[in-house]
Formats: sequence, structure tokens, C-alpha cells
Amino acid sequence: MTGRMAYFILATVVVFVALVTIGGFYLLKIRASRASTWEDLLGRLLSVDRNGIEKVALDAIEPSGQRRTDEKARELEFDQIWALLGGLAGVERLEKNSRVLIDMAAYLQRWYPEAVATAEELRLQARELEWQVGRLRSAAQNDGLQFYFASYGQNAAVTYYLMVRRLLALYERSRLPIFAELKNAL
Repeated sequence: MTGRMAYFILATVVVFVALVTIGGFYLLKIRASRASTWEDLLGRLLSVDRNGIEKVALDAIEPSGQRRTDEKARELEFDQIWALLGGLAGVERLEKNSRVLIDMAAYLQRWYPEAVATAEELRLQARELEWQVGRLRSAAQNDGLQFYFASYGQNAAVTYYLMVRRLLALYERSRLPIFAELKNAL
């Protein structure tokens, strides 16, 4: 056996082990999410200032979700957005809650198959929120948080606000009795 053949076999084994490990991780994650109860999901939600998030979000968008273009759009300054969202820690809570929102949509899929599309949309929005929070973390490491927080922090609030609205609309359409609990929790 030549040296190249040995390297090829070693690389193949490494790739195979990596794929099996990744597959096992996601399989365990799926099983854990299926075993979650409604109470578990509600318990995983971190407290956030709903009114603050709404105020920051509605400074940039209409309640319908369309971007505002009037002269009063994006009037909030850095210090106001920072206070309303709870700083970087508050935005990180939004990121963690976005994962719970996805799990809640997946939970609803058990009885309401139409929730699949909403769950996918929430996954995309959660990725956007993760990206925005990642930019804020990078800015914090480079002492540029004050410069970037107004933009990325507000965009994170908009994304989270729209995710919550989409999830609430989904649960309202499903007419399940847990809608009232969800509305109070979010």
C-alpha cells in the first residue's frame, strides 16, 4: 500500500466518523425536542422586556412588518435602544428565545401540519438574529459596540418581534387552548 492510499483511507475514515458524529448529534437533538412538553418549552423562555422590544421594533417597521419610510422612522438613539433592549445581554436573550420559538412551532406540528412552513420561516429569521448578535459580539470585542448597537440591536429587535408575531398568529390559527398561555409568556 502506498502512502497516498493510506492518506486516502485515513481521510475517508475521518470524514465518515465526522458525518456519523454530526448525524448522531442531530438525532439526539430531534429526540429531545420531541420529548419536550409544553411546560418545558415555556420554562425555557427567558424574560425579556416585551414593551421595550416592541417600541424599538416599531421605530423601524410598521405593525404589519413593512419597513417605515416616514420621517419619524428610526428616531431612537443608541442609549435609548440600549436601555429598552437591556444592552448586549438583552439581545443575547432574544437570540436564545428565538431557538425556543422554533421549538414551539415544531411542537405545534404534532397537531397542526401547516406549522411546517412557519417553523422554517422562524428558522431563517433565527439565523438572521444569530448573525446580528454575532456582529454585536464582534463589535464589543473591538470597542465598536456603541457605533453598531443602534443598527444591529434594532434589527435584532425587529427580527424577534416579527418572529413572535408569526408564532402567535400560527397558534391563533390552530385554535389550541395553549394559545392564551403562549400569548402571556411572550
